[in-house]
Amino acid sequence: MLVVVMTGIGATVYVSTSMMVTESGSNAASTVKSLWDRFSTTPEQTSGQGGTTGGDDPLGKDEPSGGGGTQDTPPAITSFTLIRTNVEDTGYIKDGDAIDLIAIIDYNALEDLTYDLDISALMDIEGSLIPDSIEDGQATWTFTDVVLSPVDGQKTVSLTVTAPSGSDTEIAAVYVDNLPPLAVEGCTGEYTKEGNVISWIVPPEDTTNNPYGVMIRRSISTEQPIKEIPPAQPFEPEGKDVEPESESPYPGVDEGDLVYFVTELPMSFTDTMPEGYDYAVCYYQVFFFDKAYNFSPANPSACCEIIIDN
Repeated sequence: MLVVVMTGIGATVYVSTSMMVTESGSNAASTVKSLWDRFSTTPEQTSGQGGTTGGDDPLGKDEPSGGGGTQDTPPAITSFTLIRTNVEDTGYIKDGDAIDLIAIIDYNALEDLTYDLDISALMDIEGSLIPDSIEDGQATWTFTDVVLSPVDGQKTVSLTVTAPSGSDTEIAAVYVDNLPPLAVEGCTGEYTKEGNVISWIVPPEDTTNNPYGVMIRRSISTEQPIKEIPPAQPFEPEGKDVEPESESPYPGVDEGDLVYFVTELPMSFTDTMPEGYDYAVCYYQVFFFDKAYNFSPANPSACCEIIIDN
């Protein structure tokens, strides 16, 4: 025998009387009433794991909404950094560099946030700037060939992100440095069996605008050495050439062969000459560079020549 139960949510339940308990004090009616109470609960009375729910899920199995809307928890900026991308990131930048501002944000819908990026202390740009990219919880702003504040020193940029549930603010700091190190002094060259030894004087550590590294450039000539010609004028590392005042055999910042580049301050370097020269004049110029990668100016005291005559 089947008993038909019409529920309050539009469902029909068929109950076999063979499944009903018929011990003393119990009967089919009490079993039917129990099933009625179980299945006739209205949607508004049903609660699932995510709290009170409605709609087409009377048993409360709907998952909480997310991944595209707002959330009750306010956004949190867990990391906000400024990174130089064209050369080594040292915490220093200069005019002409490329930089990224990267914010890691804990929020379920970064595209729904309002962004207020203030970089006016660093560059002559005001107003709120929309991120260039938003992906995997990260918002990124990209700037190339920057023109920075005319005053060197530590600068800060701030970012505020806002949602209906609240806001958060973080600050990133960087050091602006457009002042090159002092020119190299005391450069000498000597030919040895091991190679051409170039030496120079390293300034004391308490010198203003301490150098960060050393670069040496070399040019080779098979002609007799050229005398009494000043070294080439410095060239911009990004390729913006500055015309030299004279035809110098000594290479500028962007000339000749790069034979040495280190982010430390040694006092000498041994250059191994390429093979095939019975007679050659090697012209060297040594440059210091700082953490912003400003290069020291050309200087006669930063130059030396070494004659190879086999």
